[in-house]
Amino acid sequence: VVVTGPSGVGKSSLVAAGLQPALVADGWAAASFRPGVTPYESVARALLDLEHPGASHSLEQLDHRAQALREDGFWPVASRVELLTGRRLALIGDQFEEVLSGSPDTEKALEFLQRLLPPLAGTAEQDGRPIDGPGADRALVFQEDALLPWRTLRANVELPLAVQGLPRHERR
Repeated sequence: VVVTGPSGVGKSSLVAAGLQPALVADGWAAASFRPGVTPYESVARALLDLEHPGASHSLEQLDHRAQALREDGFWPVASRVELLTGRRLALIGDQFEEVLSGSPDTEKALEFLQRLLPPLAGTAEQDGRPIDGPGADRALVFQEDALLPWRTLRANVELPLAVQGLPRHERR
């Protein structure tokens, strides 16, 4: 389930006060996380909270779980936690735009999203070649005129130059 809308309309409140309690009442194990600048660790903490409710966790446990997420991906790790708890899991990502806006390293942010939401099947190709990332020969088009809301105005203006590989100091 994806809940979207403009900032300040109550999306987080709707999920926290409505969806999450309803899932728990229906037998789900539910936890929320905010990705921030350390998204793997944020997800790892939420999974540890589901696996060991009410317990405190060591940094070693957190690092171990975050590393498993990096290496194995989200679904295999979450499936093991689901098996251990015996309940369906609902992991709720709040303020998800932080994945892209909170990280100065877009490549790491995109790698996190790829680990979290891998393609289930099929391939993406252009002119018979697989597409494995962004490129200057592709564009993102919105239905309405818009900037990428998680980027600053300057970063939006510099984006085409960054895609072409121009170093940051030469874009300014």
